[in-house]
Amino acid sequence: MSVMNSDIIKAVDYILIIGALSLWYFYVFCAGKKEKGFLLKFRIRDIAFFLVLGFLVQISASELLSFVLEQLDKTSEYSELISKVMEKTPYIVLYVCLLGPLCEELMFRGIIFSYLGKISPFILANMIQALAFGIYHRNIYQGVYTFILGFLLGYIDHLYDSIFPSVLVHISINISGLFIEMPLSELLNRNVMSYIAAAAFVFCVLILFYMAKKREKPFGSVMRVFIAFLTVLFIPASAPLSVSAETKDQDRHIGLSVTDPGYDVFRPVDSPHFDYRYGPSMILNDDGSIDAYFSAPGDGQKEYDWISYRHSDDNGATWSEDKMILSSDPGSRDSVSVCDPDVFYYAGYYYLGYTSTLDHENKGLANSVFLARSRYPDGPFSKWDGKGYGKEPVPIVCYDGTWLGWGAGEPSFVVLDDTLYLYTTMDTYAADYVRVRTTEVRTADLRDPDWPSKLEYRGVAVVRTDNPGEEGYEYNDCDSWDVAYIEEYGKFVSVCTNRRFNRDSCILYYESDDGINFEGVSELNENIICGCHNCGIMGDKSAHIKKGDRTFLGYAYGGSGDPKWGMWATRFAPFSISLKKDSDTVNEEKENLKERRRFTKRSDTMGLIFFSTDRLTAIGRLGDSSIPLSFYIYDEAFIRHPVNADFVRLTGYDRRVINTINGRVIPAGEGITYAYAEYEGFKRRICFVVTSGEDYGRVLENPGMTDFFSPVEEYNIDKNVYYLTAVRPLARYEDNSIREIKCITVKNPEFVLSSADMSICGVSPDGVLIPMAEGSTIVTVTSNTGRSYSVRVNVTDREKEQ
Repeated sequence: MSVMNSDIIKAVDYILIIGALSLWYFYVFCAGKKEKGFLLKFRIRDIAFFLVLGFLVQISASELLSFVLEQLDKTSEYSELISKVMEKTPYIVLYVCLLGPLCEELMFRGIIFSYLGKISPFILANMIQALAFGIYHRNIYQGVYTFILGFLLGYIDHLYDSIFPSVLVHISINISGLFIEMPLSELLNRNVMSYIAAAAFVFCVLILFYMAKKREKPFGSVMRVFIAFLTVLFIPASAPLSVSAETKDQDRHIGLSVTDPGYDVFRPVDSPHFDYRYGPSMILNDDGSIDAYFSAPGDGQKEYDWISYRHSDDNGATWSEDKMILSSDPGSRDSVSVCDPDVFYYAGYYYLGYTSTLDHENKGLANSVFLARSRYPDGPFSKWDGKGYGKEPVPIVCYDGTWLGWGAGEPSFVVLDDTLYLYTTMDTYAADYVRVRTTEVRTADLRDPDWPSKLEYRGVAVVRTDNPGEEGYEYNDCDSWDVAYIEEYGKFVSVCTNRRFNRDSCILYYESDDGINFEGVSELNENIICGCHNCGIMGDKSAHIKKGDRTFLGYAYGGSGDPKWGMWATRFAPFSISLKKDSDTVNEEKENLKERRRFTKRSDTMGLIFFSTDRLTAIGRLGDSSIPLSFYIYDEAFIRHPVNADFVRLTGYDRRVINTINGRVIPAGEGITYAYAEYEGFKRRICFVVTSGEDYGRVLENPGMTDFFSPVEEYNIDKNVYYLTAVRPLARYEDNSIREIKCITVKNPEFVLSSADMSICGVSPDGVLIPMAEGSTIVTVTSNTGRSYSVRVNVTDREKEQ
């Protein structure tokens, strides 16, 4: 049976129940009455009056409930209870806004209250029906809330001797909670909501007095006591002048809990090839759909990773097929790999941060952070080139440590107002070559179109060096951060995995009030599968988590048994967020799940996901009949299939360098040109180099250097910097490749350095800059080919400034 048919049946059931209750109520209590029950006539002004009262009741009661739940540390549990209501499916809206109020008013204020009114005083009858109404909701939190509402609705029914006003107030309460109060609380900060709730509560009390006077009925001593009791409760819940929400929340701590093991959004195909989707970046859209980005295997030869995209229209229940949306560019600084995606949206663009390196030899050391953007979540993406988008990619965070370090990478973005917070891993070495692992923070003003080149370094969010000693948390192979901003509490939260790939792996989480300084809170073991690594936390397009949002933690895992390297599943698990008085470390004592990774069976119907070539740069000889180049299409198992060149279309190339005839690429003249190869909707950028016949063999085997340049415009070093800064020049060659040059051996270096002022900054034979005193100097770098360049080095002393 489909979900839609199930909802229709439920709606019909409720309509039948309402019909039966209506017949019962009218026959027993309204028969023969002209001015009672639903027959009582109300003016449009009265109807508007009841609807406004319902809105005011909802605003004030919701704030009171939030306050009580926070004091009991039960916010997350209540959020789970109402999460389905917040989905706003057609059936939920119909039930909450119409069928539920009608059914409940007919039962509790109509039949139960009316029967009790015949045999007991009003106060006792009202208390009993309100208590029954609270018990009917089947949980203590909603029970207390609905008991108070039930008492007020019973009083309104008593004043008008009709359930029509209480039905309208009840409908208004539910509509306000579903469509007004929740968005309002997300839009406004906690202090403003407290002011609004306090004003709403005062107006509610005044309206109740007015209603009693208008109906010429006494307010009653019991009602006065009841209102006084609510007032005493409401004062601390809506007193922003005495203690602001921000100040109060700073003394509390985020509590995360993985509420369910979740499900695999990806399972690898059991094949000899790597297959994974690690490091998920997830965006929850306003309509409930989800965009997700992953690191996926590259071709296994010239490229380590590509970035894939998937979309869900049903809150993560089903997903689209993979789409590879970003790959390496030939002859560029990201030619080896694109991985570790994180995405945010601002002013009409999706911005995708990623990690890349030029290090072919050491399997990805010395990484930097790059950026691309697109009008659409699934591309096409244009890469930041230092001045704009679309040309050769340039890092937005360039690693300037020693070549031994993993470098800078694994970006995570949070947007707060117009300020971007960028978190990146820094894995490098300090003096004496002691390994240093941190997460750094940078900020930028997004209103400036040139913000990628104006990122401001704000410091270290956390030091993650393994086994720091007895003080602090013991990190052990702790990986990349993903950060989100929790709007309800005004706090940042970050997650990463610890003891990754191991049987006792877990997820760590941290918190911050300012987005700069983070403190570890606890670890998550319960409902997390062992062998996990590279996790992500779902937020909206600005990486915000709003009250009532669906929440997922995503992570890759190898599981128990024999977790073959590079064969990882990816799991999405729901989690809850609460604010607690003390750090919650209960989960540290729990066990993770020892589950095996499951595989997807390979089939001949697997979708095609990416188009590529055997070489990103093809070199041809002037005078030859064609430049040899093979094309391939990859399926979901990363098995590549040959593509007939006759069906591939090349566009965008310089006809002075190459021409195409019947699928063949014909050398036309010496030079370099780029082209787009297109096949059945897929597109890949490739490079063609055409040389003379005399140079062809040398260019293939030993290409000469054509350019020698600095990876940064200048070096800014603090005299007390915690890690080594090293010069690692870049060089471009005749085959259009770009490589990083390392000064590995002192006896036979590939480059040498000299400083104009050694008293400000010295240089060591292995390329390390040695800050000596405040000031600026020029360092000259000369290659063993005779090429050279100069770069400015600025040395500061922050300790002296402080």
